[in-house]
Amino acid sequence: MKRIATIGMMLSALSLFAATCVTATRQNARDGPWVGEVLNTGRGVVSDSKVHADITDAAGARFQASARTCPEQLAPGEKATYTVYMPGREPTGYPRIIPTDGPIPPFSAVIRTESIDHDDRAVAADIRVRLLERNLVRGYAYVELSNDSNVDYRDVKLCANLRAPDGTLIETAHAGVFPWDLRRGARTTAILYFNAAPAGQLEFVTQAKLDCCGTTTLDPDDFHVESRREVTDATGRRFALVVGQFENTTGRDLYSVHLGAQVAGSPADRADEVPVGCGIAAPAGELVPATFLLPLPDGVAAPDVVISGIQGFPGNTPSWRSLPVSHVQLNGNRVTATVSNPDDRFYNIDGSCFLLRDGNGQLVGAASTFAPGGIDAGESAGISAIVPSTRQAVRAEVIVYAALAIRVP
Repeated sequence: MKRIATIGMMLSALSLFAATCVTATRQNARDGPWVGEVLNTGRGVVSDSKVHADITDAAGARFQASARTCPEQLAPGEKATYTVYMPGREPTGYPRIIPTDGPIPPFSAVIRTESIDHDDRAVAADIRVRLLERNLVRGYAYVELSNDSNVDYRDVKLCANLRAPDGTLIETAHAGVFPWDLRRGARTTAILYFNAAPAGQLEFVTQAKLDCCGTTTLDPDDFHVESRREVTDATGRRFALVVGQFENTTGRDLYSVHLGAQVAGSPADRADEVPVGCGIAAPAGELVPATFLLPLPDGVAAPDVVISGIQGFPGNTPSWRSLPVSHVQLNGNRVTATVSNPDDRFYNIDGSCFLLRDGNGQLVGAASTFAPGGIDAGESAGISAIVPSTRQAVRAEVIVYAALAIRVP
């Protein structure tokens, strides 16, 4: 694939890596996690603050892990907290993937920091956070966020510090807040997962950006669940694998569409910010897929799925054209195909959809890929994906959307 720049796309430059450093760290157990603080030692505000851990097990095997700090934006002299987990030992709200090469405790880690400075900054949002439920068995805190201010917010971020009665940091957690826009007077809910039962003191931190709201809010009824099945992760945690399609009825091309979903009657069992579309593309009048996992409460095997919200960004219409696809092959859950550019112009591939159907034509699997790259006039390229499915598929379909582009030297 060639380097390209899509016509009409504007990119903002980020400045140099900013100055943050670790001021405290503590390993809570033989297998982690590692908790601590970072400090902004620079003269400017930093954003996207993260920590990275280089972890070594008792046999000398090495692993890497990363985590966002709480908060992610720091003023000069401000501190933030963090929790880094050994891969596969993240809080139980997430599907766990245990490394197959069997790490052997005890573990040790070297923690380093990363942050950047740019102009699109957040503010300490005037958002009220109210605790709705603590589940000590499953380790989550379910909260409501209310914008009681006189301003609108976008890109709302929520994190929390769990502390012992003496103030010792036990763990931090981050929540996906969706929809992204929280207008004045609006409310939404979020869930924070912890490995430690959240029985200590909870400190909530919210940040958001002003100049709301560039998104389009869509009708949840435009998403249709096609099939589902129960799956388990590496530790036996139960999930519903859900496959569905979104119909763009807005009359405009949309990009970066996401949805929120939850189990009916159990709003804490949810999936937030699920990507919908073929890569970033959701063209007007088209059906595009989404596949996601929903945590299952005890005693529920085939849940009713409630779509809590859908948002996306309007683009120029038309933004994309579909490219011809041939030689589609299905081998188990792996799909391969060839995409061609019959035009005399250069295109950027903005997304590919891989769909699996059973003998009745029912959609039983879907995957989306977004790997920006160019395709010349008359050129062909091979594409492939591993597609999760709810049951056996007998045929595959592939859709590719591309935008007119120019090369970057």
